[in-house]
Amino acid sequence: RWLLALGAGCALRALGIEVIADHPRERTHDDRAAVHIYNHASPFDVLAIQASLRIPSITTSTLHLSRLFPFFERSAANAGHVLLDHRQAASRRRSLWQASQLLRSFHQILLAPNGSLVTPITRRASPSALVLARRHGAVIIPWWFDYRGMGEPPANTLYDPLALLRWRLSAPRATLRIRRGRPDDLPFAPECNDRQAFSQAVIDFYTVDSGNGLAELAGTADGDGAVLNRPPASPG
Repeated sequence: RWLLALGAGCALRALGIEVIADHPRERTHDDRAAVHIYNHASPFDVLAIQASLRIPSITTSTLHLSRLFPFFERSAANAGHVLLDHRQAASRRRSLWQASQLLRSFHQILLAPNGSLVTPITRRASPSALVLARRHGAVIIPWWFDYRGMGEPPANTLYDPLALLRWRLSAPRATLRIRRGRPDDLPFAPECNDRQAFSQAVIDFYTVDSGNGLAELAGTADGDGAVLNRPPASPG
């Protein structure tokens, strides 16, 4: 697991992406398990997750990153990540079962309710987080992944690692700010079991003025973000 984290950090530095994590002061201090959710919108998210958060996740990244890093699939599985092929129903069902087993043993898991880069979280949110949380008595914690200075990748390259690599090596430096919310940040009653209502609450949380959402989380943060990864300075 540490080897994959080291490799992910080196990859981010080589790609010119600095990762800064802000954590709110108010946290849960009980022993409940936690299902973490986030707004997956970049193919580089998985590198930041492994390099900085180090929370087991459900990921589709092996579908494309394995073409760039031959041993990535095996390393990700060894690090505890659940490998998902979102195009296959059997893989989706199996990943939910594996996630349940992982949550039972590790007490934490991170997943993207929108499932893949194809559909943004502002349009689709799976209720899988609610299913897992209810099954294991876990809290649901939202995270913000906010890229600054990244720009837009070339068209049709989100699942083309070689094209993404060429783009980032010639692109300006970028910053990824990761902010952790609180279980009560989601506009959803903890006792509610309505899957449709949960999905809508997640969509609303990440949609309704996302700038305000980030500011709200920043207002509860410590103020001094931990710089988890900083790219090297350019020569000269």
